[in-house]
Amino acid sequence: MIIVVLPDEVSHENVMIELGFALARKKPILIIAGPDMKLPGIASRVPYLRTDLHNEDGLRFGLAQFIAAPRSHAEPASPKPKQTRPIGKHADELLARFHNLREKHGEADLEMLVVEAITTSGIPTLSAKNRESDTGVDIAIWSDDSSRG
Repeated sequence: MIIVVLPDEVSHENVMIELGFALARKKPILIIAGPDMKLPGIASRVPYLRTDLHNEDGLRFGLAQFIAAPRSHAEPASPKPKQTRPIGKHADELLARFHNLREKHGEADLEMLVVEAITTSGIPTLSAKNRESDTGVDIAIWSDDSSRG
């Protein structure tokens, strides 16, 4: 089983990558999130427990419920509709801005352009680098469309 801990005050970009791997491997997952943590979109498919991480009784109760819950390994009967979409005419504008960036701007502006392109395509979960702190991750995404053959 995989237990993902998302405290309120800590960046969690790397954890989202690990969560994506766990989902792809169909591991049982429980997200434990602080009371004020904004849950990522991917959490809608995963059981989660909201509690203060110092609440031992709450953690014990939530873990016991998770462990006792039956696991379903059934695959959906029909494929899910695609979440992403072509960016169409917006691609030409993004390309023009990209060519302008190469001559006049830096790496951060290029990353923002890539984030805009990804968002425009409909990727539901996106985590971009926080400019105040460098965690080593610039952009992290997850889409069910990317896990299909």
